[in-house]
Amino acid sequence: MYGVLRKSCVALLISSLLITAGCAQEDKINALENEITNLQSELDVERINHLRTKKELEAEKESNKAEINKAESKEEKRTYDVNGFRIADARDGYLRFIRSESRDAMQSLFIVGNNIDELVEEYEEVDIKGLREGEILEVEVIGSIYDFQLVELAWDDETNDFYEVQIISELKEVRNTAVYIESYLPCGMPSEKIKWKDLDGEEYEVYLSNDGYGFAGTIIWAQ
Repeated sequence: MYGVLRKSCVALLISSLLITAGCAQEDKINALENEITNLQSELDVERINHLRTKKELEAEKESNKAEINKAESKEEKRTYDVNGFRIADARDGYLRFIRSESRDAMQSLFIVGNNIDELVEEYEEVDIKGLREGEILEVEVIGSIYDFQLVELAWDDETNDFYEVQIISELKEVRNTAVYIESYLPCGMPSEKIKWKDLDGEEYEVYLSNDGYGFAGTIIWAQ
C-alpha cells in the first residue's frame, strides 16, 4: 500500500512539475508575443509619423512655391508701376510723382534741374539718334539743365581713360522734357555718354552702358 501511495505521489509531483513548466513556457510565449506586438505598434507609429512628416514637408514646399510666385508677381507689378510714373514736382527737397504713359525704354534716368516753379504734368519729347540702334534710353528732365550733349567716347590705352571723340547731338537748354536716345547700351565698355550743366555751371555726366551709373530709374539732382 505504501508503495502504491508513493508511486501516486511521485506521479502527482511529476504532473505538477509538467504543469508548472508548461505554464512557465506559455508565459514566456505570451511575453514574446506581447513584445512583438509592442514592437509592431512602435513601427506602425513610426511609419505613420514618417508619412505625416513627408506630407507636411510636401505641403510646406507647395506653400513656399506659392509665396515665391506671389512675391515675384508683386515685384513685377511694383516694377511696372515704377516705370509708369514720372516726376511732376521737386521743390523743398520733396519729389511728387504722377502716372505716365511714356514710351517703352530699355533704361531710364531722371534729372532734377533748376527753376522748378510749377507742377509739370506734361513733358515735351525730343528724339536723338546715337551711334547705334536697337535700344532706347529715356532721360526725363524736370526743371532746366543746360548744354546737354550726347558724346562719342573712345579708350586710350596709354592714359587708361576715355576721351571724347565728337559731339553727336547738343541741346542748349532742356526743360520739362523727355529725351529719347536711340542707341545700344553695351554690358561692357561704353562708346557714348551724356553730359550737362546746372545753372551754376557745374558739370554732370553719365556713361551709357548697362552696368554704368545712373540707370534703372536713378534720380540725379542737378540743382
